[in-house]
Amino acid sequence: MAKTKEVKPALKITVKNGTVKIEILNADRLTQHGFGLFLQDAKPGEIQTDDASLKQILQQSYRSGLRPCEIFQGNIIGFCDQEFPLKELSLHGGASEWFRECAKV
Repeated sequence: MAKTKEVKPALKITVKNGTVKIEILNADRLTQHGFGLFLQDAKPGEIQTDDASLKQILQQSYRSGLRPCEIFQGNIIGFCDQEFPLKELSLHGGASEWFRECAKV
């Protein structure tokens, strides 16, 4: 029987007092494009968070314009800042489903 490869967390995302903090846990999974870092093709278990932070992130909506963090459809998170107000996070339509699956609470 083939051994299942354990997924190493790439990011830890927490929300406390209205501030989002992103900690990089596996820089090898990130790609730099222009001014930001991207976790592409995120897999279940690659994002660590707590239940309260997950709920707050999933309540966010799409916001137009450049944001310090955007969660896109297609299992992609892009960010250019590691600490910013929650109201600046942009959760694109359809992205909440995969984000919930990839977040390890």
